[in-house]
Order: sequence, then structure tokens, then C-alpha cells
Amino acid sequence: MSRRHRKLPLTPEEQRFDLAGWLRRNAPLASAQGSEWILDCPFCMKPKLAVNVTRKAWQCFTCKFRGWRPTVLIAALSGIGLFEAAAAIATGGAVQATGPVDQLTDPEAPDIWRLLPEAPMAPGVVRELRDTQANYLLGRGIPKEHMIAFGLGTVLGDRSRSKADRLLSGRIFFPVWDRATLVFWTAREAFDGGRLKVLNLPRSCNQEKHQPDCTCFHDEWGLRPVPRAATAADTVMGLHLVQPGDEVFVLEGPVDGVMHGPGAIPIFGSRLHAQQAIAISGSAPSTAIVALDGDQAGRDGQEQVARLLSLLMPTKVLELPWGTDPGNLGRDRMLQLAAGALQIDAVGELRKIAGGSVGRPPSSSHFVPPL
Repeated sequence: MSRRHRKLPLTPEEQRFDLAGWLRRNAPLASAQGSEWILDCPFCMKPKLAVNVTRKAWQCFTCKFRGWRPTVLIAALSGIGLFEAAAAIATGGAVQATGPVDQLTDPEAPDIWRLLPEAPMAPGVVRELRDTQANYLLGRGIPKEHMIAFGLGTVLGDRSRSKADRLLSGRIFFPVWDRATLVFWTAREAFDGGRLKVLNLPRSCNQEKHQPDCTCFHDEWGLRPVPRAATAADTVMGLHLVQPGDEVFVLEGPVDGVMHGPGAIPIFGSRLHAQQAIAISGSAPSTAIVALDGDQAGRDGQEQVARLLSLLMPTKVLELPWGTDPGNLGRDRMLQLAAGALQIDAVGELRKIAGGSVGRPPSSSHFVPPL
């Protein structure tokens, strides 16, 4: 079976959930014929969102918003967060306050299902590591085959003296792909100390009062002007190396990810955004093991990351020894420690907090892939 048609099975709550009843009560229906319903799409606002209420899968034929998780669909149609949507499913459809779990949501996460544009390339990037950059990573104990798998390169610059040329030249280029499209990148110094260690693809505009298609930030850097370019909060690295059924490690930084190799998914920090959680679960791994750095930021963020992921897929937490991180432990040691990772059940906790009882409406006996 191809990767495109292999998805994570629904949670028991999602399998039992009466999606047709919820849509009938909460979403404007354009038309319905049997199990195929047509709704107004929450993103392009056109009546082109086809929902199969039996298979619990959907696709907009205009903007291509698609998926198969009721949690995601309810969040999109209601304009609420994933935690609130999961609470609604866990309690039979009513959106209720979820007490302490509310603080784990990210209410300002923007447009989490939009298509990501192609990223403007850093100046003079070559798809290979030059000696200085390769020797730095080899000195960190990173295998060469991992560098090749993640597609690392070198920023050579273009001698334009633009901001991008001055700040990025000589750095290691870490690309992030959405399928075959490069949507984000981060560039790291090839030594420790000196200039800023890591620089990410800058936002296309960071001025709140500017128009949504403003490209002033890219103009300032001397990059190709791409409006609404993706940010670190939109993307995760290494998904192109994940096969359905793989066990994956959710890590903080790009060097941690390349050290571990295929199966590592760096999230660029110690907090997970909803769009990142959806991207990870969409690659259909069997389990996500959250292993953030063994410092205060990692410990503070680990619960939020694990609980958000656990709404969409089986998730475990691996608490690393204090003062360590995956970039120092290496792949073999990480795999050994993974045997002691703890399972997280955020949906079960939401049911207890919300205090509702889940109904058992008729549902299909097995999961069917999305449209």
C-alpha cells in the first residue's frame, strides 16, 4: 500500500463520534446525498468542502483542505483549538470548558491548514557540505549518511553584500520539505561561538499593521519576496524520511535531529504548534516519542508537546537525564532509553475534566482511508 493511503487509525472516541449529527447541528449544509455531504469550506469560504460522514474524511475541491481526523475538522469548522475539539469529541459533541488543559492551547496559531509556499532560497546554497561544515558535524559525532539523508548543504553567499549574504555565508543549510517542496530552512554556524548560532528563514513581514501579502522583511534581507512564507511554527524537519508505521522521535533542534538520523523530527524549539502536530500525525508514524532537551525549557515544554500530539496519535514521553540532549547522546543511546518512555493519554484526561459521557452512535467497523 502506498504511503499516500496509509494513515493513522482514528482514536476510539473519534470512531464512535456522531460526525453527521454534529455537522447537522453546527455546520451550514450546502447539499447531501447519502454519506456524501457538501459544506462551506472554513478557509476558502466556498461550498466545495466534500465530507464523507461515514468514512469521516473530507476534501475541499477549491483550496485542497483535506484530512480524515474529526478532531481537525471540528476545530476548523468551529474556529477552536485542537484541545477544545478533542474535548467536544470526548464528551459527545458539546464544546465545553476543559479546566487546566486550556493553558496548553495556542489560541494565536494562524491558518494551520493553509498550503505552505515555496521558501525563498538562501544566497548561493549548494546541496553539499564543504570541508569546514562537514568537519564540524563529523566532530559532533554525526554520521555522514545522516547528513545526506537530511539533505544538508552549505550557504556560500552571492557577494551581493545583502543582509542574507552577510549573515548566512558559510553556514550549514538545514532544509525542510513538504513533500517535494522546500518550505522552510534554518542555517547554523559551522563552529560554536561567534555570531548568532542559528538563523531561520525570516518571516515575509513582521509588522502587524502591514497587508497580509507584504514582503518587506524578505526585501530587507535581499531574498526573493514571498508573501506569507512559512515559519518555524508551521513546519517540522525530517518528515520526508518517515514511512508509515515508523516510530519517531520528536526533538528540539536540527542538529539533534541529524544526529539521531531518519525517524527524528525536530520542531525548532520546546513548544509544539497545532499545525506541526497535524503534519506529524499526517505522516502516519506508529508512535511519537517526545524527547526534549534535559534542561528547564525542555522540561517545561515536554508536557505541552506530548499532550497536543496525543490528541492525534499514540504518544510517549522520554525524560532525558538532566543536562543532556539528543545531540550528545546519539542514536543508539536514545533507542535504549526509549524502552522506558511513558505513554500519554490526553483524551482520557479530557474526558475526566469535561465530565461528559461519550455516546456510541453507529460507526463503520474499521477505518477507511480518506478521500
